[in-house]
Amino acid sequence: MDLLSLPDQILTCITLNLQLKDLLALGDVHSRLRELVYKNPEIWTSDLLFPVQDPNITDKFIKTIVPRITRHYGILDLKMICLPLSWKGYLMIFDQFAHSVKHIEIQATTRSLAALAHHLSVFAGNLTLLQRTNKIPITFRQYALDEDDDYALGDNLLHNLKDQFKHTKLDDPPFERLEKFQVSLVDQESSHLVQQLHVLTCFLSGRPVGESNKRMREDYPFCSNKHIRHETHSQAPHYLYQ
Repeated sequence: MDLLSLPDQILTCITLNLQLKDLLALGDVHSRLRELVYKNPEIWTSDLLFPVQDPNITDKFIKTIVPRITRHYGILDLKMICLPLSWKGYLMIFDQFAHSVKHIEIQATTRSLAALAHHLSVFAGNLTLLQRTNKIPITFRQYALDEDDDYALGDNLLHNLKDQFKHTKLDDPPFERLEKFQVSLVDQESSHLVQQLHVLTCFLSGRPVGESNKRMREDYPFCSNKHIRHETHSQAPHYLYQ
């Protein structure tokens, strides 16, 4: 049977049973299938993104594939478990889903998370400076793709800005709905790094660092989708929003 002879409703049902690599392959078959795959929000669920320890989920993959996905409010949870991503890959993922995501979980090496924390600090510093001068905030993607270091900050300035994150509230935080950010270091422990990420994710979600919120103390459940496509490791994570 020719897939192209099937109505979109049937094709969508078929895609819900596919894993990520098969879904992407389907989208490469024909322009109509490509349109259906990337523009249909029903297809893109939290369980589809991203396969655990998938060596194919690289920065290049994220830069090429993720922007094609239609923006919608269906992605509430993001799990990035032991993926070969640099800080740029993480920021490009954040850029695509920051408007909707409520729960982020990352398991990575200390080196990878330290790089992420550093660049989130510089990104947050830029947002602070732009807000002070009533300028349009930059996006995660703009920062990640900056090849000319337009957003670079001096060490002293960055240090001073970091001290202000705990006392500054963004008018337009990039994480509009984030409630919980979990991180697990797969190689060693680093309380300083965990605390640094805690401050940054609170700041970038518009929440005071010292805020006491009972809702944050509760485990935010992952969405239960009908089509569970990937399994995840169960390690003891650091809950940055508690």
